Order: sequence, then C-alpha cells, then structure tokens
Amino acid sequence: MKTSTALKMLRDYQKSNLKPNTATSYRYVIDNFEDLFGERDLASISSEEIFQFFEIITENNSKSTKRHRYSQLKALVSLPESWRGLELMV
Repeated sequence: MKTSTALKMLRDYQKSNLKPNTATSYRYVIDNFEDLFGERDLASISSEEIFQFFEIITENNSKSTKRHRYSQLKALVSLPESWRGLELMV
C-alpha cells in the first residue's frame, strides 16, 4: 500500500472517530511523514528510516513531547497493518 493512500485513510478515520483537537495534534507527524515517505510503498520503509524520522521531528523537544510524538508515530505506523486489502475500496 502506498504511504499516501494509508495516510489518507488514517485522516478519514480520524475525522470520523477522534475529537478535533486530537486529530489536529496528529497533523504535524502525519504531514511530515507524508512529505518524506508519501510516494513510497509503506512496506518498503525500514525501522531505521522511521527512527531517523522520529529523531528529526523531535530534535529539540522536551522528553514529554518526544513521548507524545512517539505514541503518535507508533499509531501511524501500526494502524495500516490492519488495513491490508482495504486499498481496493479507496
């Protein structure tokens, strides 16, 4: 599944299932992830690349912000696994 497709599905899910402020807080991670990996296949992104991405987006952040961004990134990377086969519906 293409990363941009997975992120579109995630945004649609968030729009209908999360409170607006929660969805807004994910926007920073999602937008930056899409800028970097948007045209690639999601399965082709290595854990090392994800770690480097995390280091970049949390470079000068406090420990609590890093934890928050980590949980957002973890949700972003793990959710699409449950969507395999759904890309045909998009």
